[in-house]
Amino acid sequence: MAIKKLIKNCYQKYIYRNKIIQFHGAEIAIESVLEGANRVGSGTEFTGYMGYGSYIGRHCNINAKIGKYCSIADNVTVAYGDHPTRKYVSTSPSFLSPSGKQNGITYVKEERFQNLKLADDKYPVVIGNDVWVATGVILLGGITIGDGAIIAAGAVVNKDVAPYSIIGGVPGKLIRNRFSEDEIDFLLKLEWWNKPFDWINAYSRYFDDIASLRHAIESERCTL
Repeated sequence: MAIKKLIKNCYQKYIYRNKIIQFHGAEIAIESVLEGANRVGSGTEFTGYMGYGSYIGRHCNINAKIGKYCSIADNVTVAYGDHPTRKYVSTSPSFLSPSGKQNGITYVKEERFQNLKLADDKYPVVIGNDVWVATGVILLGGITIGDGAIIAAGAVVNKDVAPYSIIGGVPGKLIRNRFSEDEIDFLLKLEWWNKPFDWINAYSRYFDDIASLRHAIESERCTL
């Protein structure tokens, strides 16, 4: 639901100021959308879209589109400002952008470097469904994280992440895939996060073992 509606339907105190809602110690941009069953931890600044069943931990700074049933731990940051590292004499925005918004001064009349990288037309980072981002992760602008992926604690991710892969390190690299290629294909076609509540509730008893879930669905000839 839109964040305005979310706040309207709550009985907690909130402060609306400068298009920011302060709620439970978090700051949520007024244009943000939360689908429901969401939580944003204290000290977190969030702008974007968050799918059903997802949550963000404490002291995060996130501008992103987040899918359903995602788990974002504490101290996660989306860093989407970029600076040139080759050819350009200076990395200062004073020589790159006419806005001068960073330090109040500029020497150029046109944009010379695209410093804000977006993963799509609106969001710096796009996070798929059922993604776990562990503590202290930094996600650089312009990347997309696939469904079911896991980002290990402290990783710095600067490239797109494949579905159901585990990424760790600085810069982030593939540690291993969570499942076999056949199992990943099954899960991506299933898209369980888009199923009705009753379906998820009925099959949740098999969620501790992908083989059991697959067997239950295929034996009952469930329509994917």
